[in-house]
Amino acid sequence: CVVSDEYKFVYIHVLKSGGTATKEFIRKSLCGEEDKDCKLASNTTVRASGCRAAILNNIDYFMFSFVRNPFSRMYSMYSMMDGFPPKSKRQMAMENRNGGGRYKQKQNEMPQDGHQQQGHSVSHLRQGYLQQNQQHHRRLSVTENFPFPEFVLKPGLRKNHTSMHPGHYDRQEHFLFSNHSCPSFDFLGRVEHFDEDMRTILYHLNATKMIDYFEAQGGKIIPSNTWGSNKKKSIGGDLRSVYSLPEVVNRVASVYKKDFDLLGYDSREVPPT
Repeated sequence: CVVSDEYKFVYIHVLKSGGTATKEFIRKSLCGEEDKDCKLASNTTVRASGCRAAILNNIDYFMFSFVRNPFSRMYSMYSMMDGFPPKSKRQMAMENRNGGGRYKQKQNEMPQDGHQQQGHSVSHLRQGYLQQNQQHHRRLSVTENFPFPEFVLKPGLRKNHTSMHPGHYDRQEHFLFSNHSCPSFDFLGRVEHFDEDMRTILYHLNATKMIDYFEAQGGKIIPSNTWGSNKKKSIGGDLRSVYSLPEVVNRVASVYKKDFDLLGYDSREVPPT
């Protein structure tokens, strides 16, 4: 999670639901584009925190997050594999010697796109995503050798095709609701109308620095990775084309039933994007 005492908010990062773009926006608007880890900013301006602590210790703060249609999110997970090919035995051995590899948290740095309890630095995010987006343009072998229906229907095989952390497959409700389905948020935006919902949040908070940066960007949140958009181009831009098999639709609807039910998406209808 990301906490700002200055504007009294907690951002709850739901993986594969606009989190990278949101955190990059928070970083740039509050720390400046040149401060890659928000190291120069005061801790009261913005800081990283484990979500449980952030929520329990700041109950009077405005809690917000973003979600997306589970059908679209599933394809985004699949597309992301191209940036995380399987690790070689040599890479795994080196990571074990270095004490944990990719998901080892750096203290006092804003967390990145990994499991909620495991952080990354903003510089790691920026450099890593740039490198992996470059890899994506050079190589599509991960998804070429593992078709989308197999990705959905045979989850046990995913680890053979990608080093992506399995936390990315978690249901969105896992990040947002208690075991009794009580919400942990005050406002839940949707990736489908990202800019509009972010504007609502910023003006509710009267977050003047963030509003100024947002408006200077044309009132838009700039995407931070292109795996999904690039992959959708390869299928003609229509998400429905990869959901032609009823069993694929039914499996996503079943696995993410709580997301469909709690977040208000229709499990009977695959969106075009």
